[in-house]
Amino acid sequence: MDQLIETADRALYEAKETGRNRVCKATMEKVLPEAEGN
Repeated sequence: MDQLIETADRALYEAKETGRNRVCKATMEKVLPEAEGN
């Protein structure tokens, strides 16, 4: 759960840094890299 919150937080700050009215999404690959082979 902590990793999910941390990843969402990074996406939030990425959107803030790229300018106003921006959206960035955190994908499951960023949260669970081992899930890519499924």
